[in-house]
Amino acid sequence: MCNSVVISNSSFKSKEICSRLEVVTVWYNREDYVKDSIDSLIEQTANNYSILAVDDGSTDKTGEYLENALLTADEADVPMRVWKKKNEGFVRSIKKAIENKSCADIIALHGAGDLSLPRRLETQIRLLESDDRIIATGVRVEKVGPDLDSIGIRDVDKWPTVDIKKGIVPRLGTHGAAMFYRDTYTQAGGYRVSFMYAQDTDLLVRLINYGKFRNSEEILYKKLVTDFTVSSNSDWKQSIDQIMYSAAAMESARHRNKGLVDPIENHSSSNIEELSKIARIGGLHDRAVHRISVLILSELRSGNFVPLIVLLVRFRYKDSLRIIQHSLLTVYNKIKEMK
Repeated sequence: MCNSVVISNSSFKSKEICSRLEVVTVWYNREDYVKDSIDSLIEQTANNYSILAVDDGSTDKTGEYLENALLTADEADVPMRVWKKKNEGFVRSIKKAIENKSCADIIALHGAGDLSLPRRLETQIRLLESDDRIIATGVRVEKVGPDLDSIGIRDVDKWPTVDIKKGIVPRLGTHGAAMFYRDTYTQAGGYRVSFMYAQDTDLLVRLINYGKFRNSEEILYKKLVTDFTVSSNSDWKQSIDQIMYSAAAMESARHRNKGLVDPIENHSSSNIEELSKIARIGGLHDRAVHRISVLILSELRSGNFVPLIVLLVRFRYKDSLRIIQHSLLTVYNKIKEMK
């Protein structure tokens, strides 16, 4: 197979101009979830949209099943393309798909294996176009397991805001539920390949500088959580790395807000040690301290002391002290509640 090939269905080929909206979805080895996930996009009530599915060098039947979906999309008169290419990872893949393969004015994301409920796109477009100040939209999200059993609801702020010191990110429900104007995405600098994790945090804290975010409070998206999804946090090492990438994104934002040089600008490496150094420049933000404390306490309860050792080695003295203090305070409050 060629390193890169784009396969289009008849509905896409018959269009003489770009769709107003394109849904971009990146896949790697998720063959069991392709049909239902892509069908949920094909069954949208919105008009004038297309689908760009990226097969990031899958070694199972994901690419084959994505190609099969082209016919289903044709039957519903939904323009769709499948871009099959070598494996490069999520960030490089979605960045290239948006910036090099799509020409739509509005970009909507969709996580591999997730489900977009029928009115998702229609609702988000309506919100996006309801106010000139709004540049990005999201929806309320239900987290589901492999059998679509409900795990919980992720509530959203109607008007998300950012607070760098507290580590508050302007979330659009979840990464896969985001929709934004392409030109604003370009102005903000798009995805940055330094971020193996927390690429959405880095993008959102830059994007919100150009306008307002608006979330629908209706549940219109189901996010798949399995042992293989980033959000499952089943590996404490990966969890700490996720926290540090997110902290680096917030430190980068703090520099920009002060008129300082962004320490990640022109930084192409995704090396966790280098990103951790950036995260520690101004001290960890409050949410990072809380998340690390929760993680360490959870591991200690399981008899695993390694994360505590990693904490003492990786973090600055002041950050380690804050994390330990927060952990002790959490334990103290739990004991008080039990009395």
